[in-house]
Amino acid sequence: MAISRKACSVCKKSVEQTVMPLVSGEESSYHVSMKNVPIVQCPDGHKRLLHPDFAMRMMDSMAAGIPAGKRRGFLWKRTTCGQCGSDIPPDQTRTKEYQVSLELIEVSEATTAVLSAPVFRCAKCGMEQIAGENELMHVFKALARALKSADIRAE
Repeated sequence: MAISRKACSVCKKSVEQTVMPLVSGEESSYHVSMKNVPIVQCPDGHKRLLHPDFAMRMMDSMAAGIPAGKRRGFLWKRTTCGQCGSDIPPDQTRTKEYQVSLELIEVSEATTAVLSAPVFRCAKCGMEQIAGENELMHVFKALARALKSADIRAE
């Protein structure tokens, strides 16, 4: 992963590496909180990610760690279990937290993301999962809103 240590893109001053202790954002009923986000910051307070592809790597880690059901049907949508394929009733929803970590060599502590998401529990196999892969877009938007709320630029 490449490190971005070039001068601030806003004021052209030199930057220092640091971490944001906590950033959070939400989209629909998905809430993301991240701890120890590696950034570079100039003396005027302009911030950007230490690694330009940090957000993409965090999204990949989240997508790999969150089981998803399947949305089926053309006119009448229904959710089926991503593991066993049985139908999951829409009233079987609850909130669950998922935690993923992203280790970076340049930062002493891993960046940790906690996602609070609505999940469905399959009555047949017991797997808890979000409604479908298309729901991951809400997760990614919540992650982007977390970075934006802390005024962290990608580049």
